[in-house]
Order: sequence, then C-alpha cells, then structure tokens
Amino acid sequence: MLVTKTSDLADPVAPPAAPLPASPALEAVITELADRFFRSLPRAGHRLKGEQYLRGLLTTPGRKTVRNIARALGDPGAAQRLHHFICNAPWDWQPVREALAAHLSASAPPRAWVVRSLVIPKSGTRSAGVHRRFVPETGQVVNAQQAHGLWYARPGTNTPVDWCLSPPSRTLPGGRPQPVDLGPGRRPVTALLERSGGAGGVATAPVLWDCPAEDAADAWRTLVSLPVPAAELHRLTGLAGQVARDTARTGTRVGLRDFEGRSYDGWHRHMTLASAAYAALLRAHGRW
Repeated sequence: MLVTKTSDLADPVAPPAAPLPASPALEAVITELADRFFRSLPRAGHRLKGEQYLRGLLTTPGRKTVRNIARALGDPGAAQRLHHFICNAPWDWQPVREALAAHLSASAPPRAWVVRSLVIPKSGTRSAGVHRRFVPETGQVVNAQQAHGLWYARPGTNTPVDWCLSPPSRTLPGGRPQPVDLGPGRRPVTALLERSGGAGGVATAPVLWDCPAEDAADAWRTLVSLPVPAAELHRLTGLAGQVARDTARTGTRVGLRDFEGRSYDGWHRHMTLASAAYAALLRAHGRW
C-alpha cells in the first residue's frame, strides 16, 4: 500500500470558500471584546491585528489557518502580517487570558474551573510540541500535540481561559528523558488561579480535573482546593461533561486545533485568540 505523507505545515491548495457572514450581534461583540481583551497589547497596530484575527477566527470557513483567515478578511496579503503578529511580534498573551477570565468572572461567577486534556492530531512532526502519543479513546498511537486547558464553567456556559502545551522529551545518553524547554509557555495550567487567588477579578471556585491520571504530570499541576460537599461535587461533575461536548462543537468552530507552525509562542497566541473567539461566539448567542 502506498502512503503519501504531507507536512502538517502545508496548506493544501483549494478554492477559497466564502467567508461566514458575521451577524450584527456578533460584530458588536467582536468590537466590544477586542477593546476589552487587547488593552494590554503595547501597540495600536497589534490591537488592530488582534481584532482582525479574532474576526477571522469567527468568519473563516473550514480550518482557521493564517492563510485562510487572510482570505476570509478579503486581504490575502494580510497572511504575512498576521503570521508575524502571531508567531513573532513581542506581545504577551497572559494578560489577554487574565482579562478574559476576569471578564467572565465579573459577568457571572464560575460554578467551577475545569481542567481538560486536549489531544490535537497532526499529520506531520514539525509543529510545536508534536510527539507520538497513545490515545486511549481510539486505541491508536498518533502524532499529536498534547494540551491542557483551563475552562470557566457554569451550567450552559463554558469557555477556555488558559492553556499549557506538554513538551516532547529528548532522550539523553543512558536513556534518561529530558523535557524540552518551552520558555514562557511552560507553566502550570492552574497558575492563573493560584497567582490571582481571587484577586485581579478572577473568581475563586472549585477546580475539576477532568484528565486521566497519567496526564496530570504533563500539565504541571499546582494545588488549588476548596471544600466541596459530596452533593455539590456530584452536581459539579456534570460540568466536565458539558465542557467535553462543547469542546468538540464550539472548539472546532473557532479553530482550537488549527494552529500550524513550529513556534511555541505562536501556538499560545493562537490559542489565546481562539479562546477569546470562543467567548465572543457564546456571547453573541446569548449564553452569557
């Protein structure tokens, strides 16, 4: 059998699909949230590109690659500028995530924060963090990124607010594994909660860890705990299932699995803006 292997960095040539029209409600939400979330970006040009990328994530049909987003915006030449903005421009994604979490908390306090594993299959091996991984749900070993997300959750509403990307390991002489240094992206997925401790507008709530036990170390877990009665815990566990279902639906809609590139910083910036797009979509649909 002949198998043709393509790089996960390749963008297959295909006729451009028509952009998805943004409703007046969605357009208003994009403008409002871009102004709120991107205040920490140091340059006006960065804030403009952040709004463009956010709009592109919500109006681009199919995969949310930089090239496809530029097409949907009606400016194919914007692809290079947006690529630079995501992968190379000197802006910190963490304040944007904190602004997202604080805004959601102020709108309605979370019932829980849910930590969930996200496996992102890739056809090649050159994207950031890709390594061979066994997926229990399918019983297969695949090339994939292994991420963990922190989700704001309450009945009927959930949005990712923070991410970490598990690194592949290099094997040293003697068979000792050495984790790859991810720089500023290597932080506990619960660090946002631990650092704020209820300050900075990020509400305190129970943390549900919806991950297989073997994945816990990959997310560099820190301890965040609140006393929860058994009856309340039973009710809260339903939020983990809600997050799982919505990840498959809304996560695909805003491109959580669509980043292409070798840059760890680029991956984090894309996931930050995809999380903002997730919140915008739910807001436009009246879910918070």
